[in-house]
Amino acid sequence: AVVLHHRGHAAYWIGATSDEGRRTGAGVLVLHQAIVHARDAGMAEFDLLPSGGLDAVARFKSGFGATERPIAIHRREGSRAWRLLSGARRALGGGG
Repeated sequence: AVVLHHRGHAAYWIGATSDEGRRTGAGVLVLHQAIVHARDAGMAEFDLLPSGGLDAVARFKSGFGATERPIAIHRREGSRAWRLLSGARRALGGGG
């Protein structure tokens, strides 16, 4: 798990576990410890970040007493150089 702390705000940025870790509940233990650590470090908030529309992730977060909050999504068109390079990558079969 990677949890970022900044000015009283902790954000659970990313985490991963193995099949065995999921079976044993290791992810829950790690997240619990991260929350305790953030509290002890004086963080006023622990942000679990968006669930990406994944119901299982939202249910997991609700087990920690998470409250859902609306967020705004901002999209910015890439720079001219980025668009040019992305087009070239697609043309060469590299996806995009």
